[in-house]
Amino acid sequence: MRPMPDQDAFEAALEEAIALFEQGENMNQARFDELIAELEARRPALHAVPEDDPRAERARALERRADELEHRAAQGHGQMDEVNSLLSPLMGKKAEN
Repeated sequence: MRPMPDQDAFEAALEEAIALFEQGENMNQARFDELIAELEARRPALHAVPEDDPRAERARALERRADELEHRAAQGHGQMDEVNSLLSPLMGKKAEN
C-alpha cells in the first residue's frame, strides 16, 4: 500500500529538520523553525491514521522521530553537542550542560 501524501511530506520535512539540527551552530534557524511548524501542522493528519490501516505503523514511527527531534531541540543537544560532551573531559575541559 502506498504511503499517504501527508506521510511523505512529513517525512521529507522531518529528514530536512534533522539534517539542519545536526549542523549545530551553523544551522539555518529560520528554516529549522519553518520545518518544525510544518511538522506540527501535518501531525494531526498523521495522528488520524486508523490503527487498523497498514500505514499506521509508519505514521507512528514518524511521530516518534519528530517527538525525539523536538525533545533534543528543546534541550539544545545536537550531534556536535554530544561529541563535545564526550571529548571535553578527554581534553581536560569541563563539559557544559
